[in-house]
Amino acid sequence: MKRSNKDVKGFTPAALHRLMINPWPGNVRELENAVEKAVVMSQQEMLTPDLFPSVSVSAESPLKPLTEAKEEFERTYLKNVLHLTGGNISRAAQFAGRYRADFYKMLRKYGLHPSTTKGRPDAAADELEDEEHLAEAER
Repeated sequence: MKRSNKDVKGFTPAALHRLMINPWPGNVRELENAVEKAVVMSQQEMLTPDLFPSVSVSAESPLKPLTEAKEEFERTYLKNVLHLTGGNISRAAQFAGRYRADFYKMLRKYGLHPSTTKGRPDAAADELEDEEHLAEAER
């Protein structure tokens, strides 16, 4: 960094991980300040995790377990794809880069039904708990 007259080459993987899991409530400015402080405090070419604020992951943390976060993302993604394609499964599967059969399996997994948006691209993709309706749509 030029301002501090230090020849810092980058971040260690552990330091990058610590930066990624921190929620940074102060947004970019807080992150910039943390990096500048780390550069000033650094005695090495690479910035290490001990130079950055520690993040404690608690039960109240906004960070969810990976499986839960992945499922939430997939469900939201499927709803959005259905919405964008007006419930057209062939187009939705193509857009998602999946085979139709795999796309149907994903819909079933999350209790989503394509007919709730069929022909209505501006409609919200509603959820259905009843998998029988989905099975009928597959036939």
